[in-house]
Amino acid sequence: MFFLSLITLCAVASPAAAERVEVLLLYNIRPPYVELAPGGRIVGLTATPAIAAFEAAEIPFTLRNAPTNRQLALVRGDAEPSCAIGWFKRPERMTFAHFTRPIYQDQPNVVLMRRSMAEVIEHQTVKALMSDRRWAVLLRQNFSYGGFIDHLIAQHLPRRIESVGSKSQFVEMIRKGRADYMFVAREEAAWIMGSMEASDVVAATFSDMPAGDTRHIMCGMSVPEDVIQRLDAVLP
Repeated sequence: MFFLSLITLCAVASPAAAERVEVLLLYNIRPPYVELAPGGRIVGLTATPAIAAFEAAEIPFTLRNAPTNRQLALVRGDAEPSCAIGWFKRPERMTFAHFTRPIYQDQPNVVLMRRSMAEVIEHQTVKALMSDRRWAVLLRQNFSYGGFIDHLIAQHLPRRIESVGSKSQFVEMIRKGRADYMFVAREEAAWIMGSMEASDVVAATFSDMPAGDTRHIMCGMSVPEDVIQRLDAVLP
């Protein structure tokens, strides 16, 4: 009787314990997905719905700015309940993280390249471009560009330059010829063209580029499943 009562007590206590969890909510300034608004508010295509979901679900959280590699280490290390805003759901990440329902879906990716390269390139598809080893693609370390592009990178093994630099540094590398092209979501390309001095860089589209992948809130395994369910319940 005592044993059964103890089991019942633990089962009843679990949801309350989940409610007391305070989540470290990680972000990285990356317009237009995550931006710093007047007054210090964090807003953006992924930040706004993610923060709104935590508030609507009444889950306590603390915001922390962290580079993407640091976010990945914190979620994977799982030393404290941590979630990261706006990550693609990948099979390898599902081995150490939970994912919410989508908070945003990207538009198709475009390719940023020097205007001089765009004037001579003849490829109509991304597959053909990545098979051409005359050109080097600029990639961010430990970063996913979505299932379609990730697969092409693994399949065609293009000449590549890897970096952990900022978006502006990436654009500067393209301009100076340290790499030839880079992938960005159409949303980011519009922001880059509108806010940076990049008149010698163009955004090229290719006929085989599909719609972008969905983005999610990615949480470490120490975040209770109940928290994920409550977030999912308030996401549109």
